[in-house]
Amino acid sequence: MADISYDEQQKIYEDTRKNWELFYQGQIAQEKQYDKNIITLAAGSFGVSFAFIDKIVPIATAVYRPLLVGSWAFFCLALVVCLASFLISAHIHYNLGEQIKREGELFIHGEPVQKKKVSFMYNLVPLCNYFSFFAFLGGVVCLILFVLLNF
Repeated sequence: MADISYDEQQKIYEDTRKNWELFYQGQIAQEKQYDKNIITLAAGSFGVSFAFIDKIVPIATAVYRPLLVGSWAFFCLALVVCLASFLISAHIHYNLGEQIKREGELFIHGEPVQKKKVSFMYNLVPLCNYFSFFAFLGGVVCLILFVLLNF
């Protein structure tokens, strides 16, 4: 492989950094949209089912009421987990900002920079996203089953 000049290396570095920034911005936008969708759907499903379930299935004569309560519990769980994901994400971003600040100060003073180990919290946000999805899905399934079994 031929030697690459400093200018070429700098260009490759800048292009890679720009691509990474675009990827990261897209990823953040997708996560925000996902969270908004889960919160909207879970809260809306809970609210609509709570407000109008008696018009679809009379509660006094309904059977399998635990399915209805279970659906509400799943919807609430999806909301709580999504909100926990926000807090975890904010904590991670704060810690990353502090780490970047410390590394910059060390670099300026000519001290060696040691990379910090990745916190286990980095893995919690995707787990929260999956968990909130399955909690929402559980709520939908329980609600549909409740309505179908009472017709």
